Amino acid sequence: MSSSDAPESFHFASQLYIQAGAGRVWEALVDPALASHYYLAPLLYPLKKEGGHVAYGTEERAVISGVILDYRPGAALRHTFAFMQPDGTRGSESTVLYDLEAIGDDLTLLRLIHGGLESRADFESISGGWPVILSSLKTLLETGSPLQWPPRLPGHAQAGPHASAAGVR
Repeated sequence: MSSSDAPESFHFASQLYIQAGAGRVWEALVDPALASHYYLAPLLYPLKKEGGHVAYGTEERAVISGVILDYRPGAALRHTFAFMQPDGTRGSESTVLYDLEAIGDDLTLLRLIHGGLESRADFESISGGWPVILSSLKTLLETGSPLQWPPRLPGHAQAGPHASAAGVR
């Protein structure tokens, strides 16, 4: 198959500087107590090792699930990502990479790449959430308080870390 015959895939990429050390940024990515303040849905359990599971949602239902592919504390976290459908099946799978670069003791460059999205619809489903998630993460780490979420994100029924599991997508 030539490269022109390869199926097209989509990706979302962003980078931002956070006035916090790489260890603190890492902690916010893997600790449910912190992640639940800035992410669309609460992180259900700590992210601890390569091969471990990732789940965001509620006690009743995970809305995002995946498997950790790369776990390097303070440097990189990569995991698969799939929305869970109401019937319990997994949607199409993609990959999220958080790449952290320490710049001195109190500044971190965070690069996020959400790749392998199979369709424009998948891309549109995730692209409205990432800018708010990353902005809220930055705000939380720099001020101690999360960003005030907009009541609605483009393409989403509800937004914010306390949106119902049914409204997250």
